[in-house]
Amino acid sequence: DVSMLGASAKAFEVAHEGFEYLIKQGDLSPFYLDATIGLLNTKYQQATSGFEIDYEMLAEVENAYERNINELGINALTVSLIRNLANLKAFYLNNPQEASQLLQSIIDLPNVSARLKAECRIELGDILLLEGELWDAHLLYAQVDKTFRDDPLAHEARFKNARLSFYMGEFKWARAQLDVLKSATSRLVANDAMELSMFIQDNLGEDTISIPLAMFGRARMHTFMNNFDQALQVLDSISIAYDSHQIIDNVMQAKARLYVKTGQFEVADSLLAEITRRFPEGLLASDALFQRAHLQESVFKNKELAMELYQRLIVDYPGSLNTLAARNRFRFLRGDSTTEEEYYLHHNFTP
Repeated sequence: DVSMLGASAKAFEVAHEGFEYLIKQGDLSPFYLDATIGLLNTKYQQATSGFEIDYEMLAEVENAYERNINELGINALTVSLIRNLANLKAFYLNNPQEASQLLQSIIDLPNVSARLKAECRIELGDILLLEGELWDAHLLYAQVDKTFRDDPLAHEARFKNARLSFYMGEFKWARAQLDVLKSATSRLVANDAMELSMFIQDNLGEDTISIPLAMFGRARMHTFMNNFDQALQVLDSISIAYDSHQIIDNVMQAKARLYVKTGQFEVADSLLAEITRRFPEGLLASDALFQRAHLQESVFKNKELAMELYQRLIVDYPGSLNTLAARNRFRFLRGDSTTEEEYYLHHNFTP
């Protein structure tokens, strides 16, 4: 339990110690398999959770996944390992073909539940979208939606289909699906559906045709496909041609996130500062302020400025969803907690 809590709170050293202790009890221990899977998944999370991806660690994790899968076999007990390895290969190591084969190997297993196979079909749809196979991705999402009807799994598949329609500029159909999903039993899906539906509504022209929104959808699709250069080109085009359009703060936020992904932290910080300067009353202002503070704390190691930005968020945006996390980070930087790991475990905060 402590290991799982440590992993979920990103207190990775705590998680490592707990899982390694259980593994050392030997493969006859009832916790051996779960601890092995937990340790690998924690290392995967650690390699991908920071501002910069640790590709050296990812290569080690990939080898460890493959070694354990070869040792334990492809079966119902190793599904978690196989799915994570597929995600790793597809979205971080540029090997979607092997990722697809791994997911298909789960789908082909006779003793795996229909629900678990459907989850793999959704993930396979994501990989097809990553490769630009839009129609095939749509068919897989639709298959899960049709099979599970009003189940939360169907809601997830329907949301991904609606998002795909948004990427493709089919706004009317996307909004129709999203509006249905606002009442989904899964709060996460319902919130995502409401957010995307409102975004389309706010940025769609009166004649239901909006070139900036269509361009933004393409940029989002390029980002999903890890085509960061193409995404930035499209976003730059929006900034040049539609600088006075209300979508611009979203464009700036999207560009900042891409610059973070590509390690251009100074440019990202400058864009986030511009959002708070140009749109202090906008919905994205508090988020931009929080991201700036996190950059200053974690990348630039500027504790004083990070504290100043966190405090500014607390004072200027007391109703923001980021306010509690900002208050926790400010208190930690001030010295209210003894160690980072203790802080995460007791405050259940994810940076």
